[in-house]
Amino acid sequence: MKDIQPKPWRLWAVEIVTALLLVFFVHSAIDNFLNFLSLKNLLWFYTRSVGAVASSIIIIEAGIAILLFLPRTRLAGLILSLLFLLTLTIIVARTPHSPHLFGGVLNYLGKRWYLPFEITMIVLTSIAIYPKILLRSKPTVLQHSR
Repeated sequence: MKDIQPKPWRLWAVEIVTALLLVFFVHSAIDNFLNFLSLKNLLWFYTRSVGAVASSIIIIEAGIAILLFLPRTRLAGLILSLLFLLTLTIIVARTPHSPHLFGGVLNYLGKRWYLPFEITMIVLTSIAIYPKILLRSKPTVLQHSR
């Protein structure tokens, strides 16, 4: 019989951050899909190929949500989440006077809360990535027996 041990608090923190990111990306992907025309109109401020960029944003957000949901691909999902959040933060910081209605939770926040929210999510995602990388680098029982 297997010895069941409780998860350490670090792993619980990773699970909580992953759940927050999962809700964030699922909500954003669904909101952007339902408000596709609004997303395309917003993207005219940033690029001329609005159709392709709008579609790719929805696909990327849905893809990240799927990666975060599956335990085997969770680390890849966390890393892609970090990159996506960094991209959004750079866009918001570089264009403070342009509209930033990116869909999801961000639409419900005021404009002055975008950067603090994004930076908080970046910090939480970075904290969640660290234990996942440590767990991957530790040798398992099978690796010791070879």
